[in-house]
Amino acid sequence: MVYVSILYIFQSRTSPLLLSFDLMILKWAIFWRYLSRIICLIYSRERLTLDCETVHTLLNSMDTKWDRRVGRVLIGANRSTMELQQLGIDSSNISNLIEHVTTTAKEVKNAQVAAEDLLIFHYKDALKDVETKIDEKEKQLSVRENE
Repeated sequence: MVYVSILYIFQSRTSPLLLSFDLMILKWAIFWRYLSRIICLIYSRERLTLDCETVHTLLNSMDTKWDRRVGRVLIGANRSTMELQQLGIDSSNISNLIEHVTTTAKEVKNAQVAAEDLLIFHYKDALKDVETKIDEKEKQLSVRENE
C-alpha cells in the first residue's frame, strides 16, 4: 500500500506547484505534475491575458497620472525585467516607482489616521461642551423647581 500526503497545491506565475511528503514515488510525482498542468490550464482560461496592447489600453483608460503609476506598479511588482519589456513597460525605473507609490500610500494612510484622530478630538470636545450646557440647564431647572 502506498500513501501520498498532499500538503497544498498553489499556483505560481507559470504553473501550480505540488508539495508532497512522499516525492520518492516517481509515478505519483509525474501524475501530480500532469494534474497541476491541467489545473493551470483551467485557471488560465478564466483570467485576463496580459499582452502589450492590453496593458497600454488599460493604463491609457486611467484618468490620472497617479492611477497610471499605481497600475504600472501593480503590473510590475512581481514581474521580471524581460516580462515588463514584453508588456511594453519601462523596467529601468520600476523599483523607484514602487518605492514612490508605496511611500505615498503610507503617507496617505497616516494622513487619514491623523484626520480621524483630529475629528474624534473635535467631536469629544464638542460633546463636552454640550454636556456642560446640559448640566448648566439642569442646575437652572432644579433651582427654579426649588423656588
